[in-house]
Amino acid sequence: MASETLFLKSLSASSPLRIGLLYPPGNLPQPAALVLEYLERCDFVEVVAAIRTAAPASNSAPQPAIYRLYRWLDQLTSPAIARELAPRDCSATLGRFNPYSVDSNPSGNQLSPSDSQRDALLARNLDLILELGAPPDASALAQLAKYGVWIMRLGDPLLGEDQSRHFWSTITQSAPLSISLQARITNPPSLVTLAVGALSLSSTISTARNLISPAHMGAGLVLSTLWRLHGSGWEFVLSQHPEPASSEPVRKFPTNTRMLACILAKALRQVRHRLRQYNTAAIWRVAIRRGSRLEGLSAAQDTAGLTWLKAPPGRYYADPFVMLRDGEAFVFVEDFDLATAQGRISCMALNSDGSCQPPRVALERPYHVSYPQLLQQDGQLFMIPETGSHGTVEIYRAVEFPVRWELIRVLFNGPAFDTTVMHHEGRFWFFVSLHDTRFPQYNQLVLFYSDSLLGEWKLHPASPISTDIRAARCAGPLFVDQGQWIRPAQDSSESYGGALHYRRILRIDTQHYCEEPAGSIDPQAIPGAIGVHTYSRAQPFEALDAKSRIRLSSQSQ
Repeated sequence: MASETLFLKSLSASSPLRIGLLYPPGNLPQPAALVLEYLERCDFVEVVAAIRTAAPASNSAPQPAIYRLYRWLDQLTSPAIARELAPRDCSATLGRFNPYSVDSNPSGNQLSPSDSQRDALLARNLDLILELGAPPDASALAQLAKYGVWIMRLGDPLLGEDQSRHFWSTITQSAPLSISLQARITNPPSLVTLAVGALSLSSTISTARNLISPAHMGAGLVLSTLWRLHGSGWEFVLSQHPEPASSEPVRKFPTNTRMLACILAKALRQVRHRLRQYNTAAIWRVAIRRGSRLEGLSAAQDTAGLTWLKAPPGRYYADPFVMLRDGEAFVFVEDFDLATAQGRISCMALNSDGSCQPPRVALERPYHVSYPQLLQQDGQLFMIPETGSHGTVEIYRAVEFPVRWELIRVLFNGPAFDTTVMHHEGRFWFFVSLHDTRFPQYNQLVLFYSDSLLGEWKLHPASPISTDIRAARCAGPLFVDQGQWIRPAQDSSESYGGALHYRRILRIDTQHYCEEPAGSIDPQAIPGAIGVHTYSRAQPFEALDAKSRIRLSSQSQ
């Protein structure tokens, strides 16, 4: 994934982390193989031990016939995904490292190193032992490494675990999927969570399709956490306080009877879903409000008094940004063409009563542009639109406001979305959502900072500051409530732009970042809405967008 390249080079000149890789016999599952690739490319890790277990973790639970048939058909209809998820032979890579082995207890479910094996590993002066695959319980090895044994908790079948969690998530459409990176340590003896990720379902039918993004996210969590550890230390990693992964019970494989009932229920839901969507389209609308009686966060959560703008036939408006200029108010929007599936930026002057003057095109490119982040600096106006599908973050300067803008420079190259800028304590802070366009369910919100708007970006050591699909994409400009910054965030766990949450920033400086939930907008509070994903203000005006499903015939009228 392109975003992972940010974490291949350390911010620190400290000695590389000394890592031992613990793995069972046989091929490695896909996320483990991805981790191995990253470790070979980064500059802050030295693999000093390849520790092979005598046998993989034992799992003898039988799989019912209809469940096996379902999974076989799933892989048959998704051959490319099945190939990508297939275990890989990494013996050549592992063979380049110092080989070690550890014994298991007689039942094979727990590692039990001999004294000589223990002494040999202690002599390697390991910083941590990283599990690859699903070896037996490695609790006995935690005391042999400074930061214990690290474990990816991903579920069936990413680490070879014989569980059916992803099947149940798929069949019941329970989202988000959550995964975590944990460490078993001995001082004090505990299992601590180092990083948590959450992502939406990519399919309501295919378990295999729902395993692709977690595979990449799991590998990304390992790499970025190692990057944090090397650059900022163990206490810094622990201080990030990741929100706990959702606790899902280990569910047994469905019986043949239950499997048939699940398939029937799923088929009925699919039929109802198709009927509801027949001859309809999901479009966005923008609303304006003037002079709310509420302030700050209270106003941002209120949906009363909104006046909805009407877009031209065949188009819709989204991503509103309001700004004041020389006593006039303007709203800039993504102006999306349904026929070409491409957006441009349009603007409308706002009258004193909140009504809008006719729209004018402000910025149009050969590629999709949206989310027009606006800034005023030293008397000049700048725009940073979203151009993520083009693989860039671009900044424009107003030549003839509001309809002529010139490209000043490319701030960043990569799949970056919804760049949102905050000016705080003399610095510019850039919140950027990164993801591979193949896996939109997996988002990472990274933070950069710079001494000037056009200056060099420095990656914040707490990045990624969110890997949760419910908060890892910004939803409009930051604003202040009771002296603290509030960051609007999109929630796309159920559907893209399904809800909007507000995150209160508790601390931000060049070494630390911390935020907490502060409030939300539920789209059910807006008549006919099925989503909401951008909020903006420039007093006395506010703007909000909402997603609705309409008949295609009504859009053409």
